[in-house]
This record gives sequence, C-alpha cells and structure tokens, in this order.
Amino acid sequence: HMGKCGAVIMSTPASQGAFSGNYNTADCKKMDEGMTEDEAKAQNVFCVRDSSGPDLKRDCSKFARVGAAVLTVPVSMPVSTPFLQTFDYSFRAFEASGEFQNLISAEVARVQSITKSSCGVENASSDDEYMLSL
Repeated sequence: HMGKCGAVIMSTPASQGAFSGNYNTADCKKMDEGMTEDEAKAQNVFCVRDSSGPDLKRDCSKFARVGAAVLTVPVSMPVSTPFLQTFDYSFRAFEASGEFQNLISAEVARVQSITKSSCGVENASSDDEYMLSL
C-alpha cells in the first residue's frame, strides 16, 4: 500500500500476530535479549510494556479486522480453453447450489475460531457489513 491509503490486506498469520499481542511480545523479547535502541530502530522493533509485561494491545488501535473472505475467494485460476465452458457451467451450478457460500462461511468460521484477540473486539462475522458479498 506504500502508505498512501488507510488499508492493507494481511495474511491470517499476520493479523493473528497483531491482534494476539505476539508481535509486541517478540519485540520485547528482542529488547530483553540485549538489542540496542539503535538496532531496534533500524529493524522496526518497538516494545511497549504495561504493568504486567509486554502490552498485548499495542497493535489494537493500528488495525481493524474487517473479514477473512478477501483471501479465501478465488479471484482467478488458469483453465485451458477446451475446458472453459464446462468449468464455467460447473462453477456456476456449484455457486447456485449454495455450497460455495457454505464453504466460504466454514472457512471464515475456522479462521475466526483460531484467532485469539487481545484487543477486546469481536471477530468479523459472515454478516459483517465489511465482508465481500459473494
């Protein structure tokens, strides 16, 4: 995004690292192991502590999770020309049956079930207004 917009697409592990406090914990561990302030600046290591240790909510105000569907929806896939019409028909039938939406919803639920947030916010749901309509 080059810093020119207010959004970024993050992988599930990256967003989990931010919302769980793991990134700040790792930064504080580096500082505890002797990283200097200059080294920390050069490597974008930024440890924030609260009264109990690394502040697990450090990244909460920086990111707002709006849904996992962006990374689970196939945008394109290569299909050979002779197979194109058959694939198109099959995929449209699969989508019309509702099974495609069921799989997307199951994947979103799976991702949400393994995402532990320290931010005190609910994970996006399948009816979240920011989710992509399918």
